[in-house]
Amino acid sequence: ILPHYLTPPPPPLLPKVVDEYYRREQEIKNLEKELDDKGSALDTCRQNISEAKECWLNPLKQLVEQINEKFRSMQCAGEVDLHSENEEEYDTYGICIRVKFRSSTQLHELTAHHQSGGERSVSTMLYLMALQEFNRCPF
Repeated sequence: ILPHYLTPPPPPLLPKVVDEYYRREQEIKNLEKELDDKGSALDTCRQNISEAKECWLNPLKQLVEQINEKFRSMQCAGEVDLHSENEEEYDTYGICIRVKFRSSTQLHELTAHHQSGGERSVSTMLYLMALQEFNRCPF
């Protein structure tokens, strides 16, 4: 290592390099501000979506629960509930009906694989009868 008085001086800074440095520094600050603004906008959008979802999802859950209570009150071994693969994908929401016709089995989703055609027909009719109370007939 050379003593400091023998060390060559650093190359002079070119004005072009200094200008580029300040330009990039300002660009970074602008991008950071833009990121903060977009983050705030995203949080606002998420809050609005959450509030809108709450306005329709809670009443829907209550309605499905009332239908489930009516379905069970018909001496049916089954249940009706609101089903969703992913709560953020609204097109995956649906009604799930689970029934059993034998005391030795557990509840199974109403499908062609678990129930016979007659069992599916009976379950569907009981579900429609449970819905009748909540549908107003125009005549």
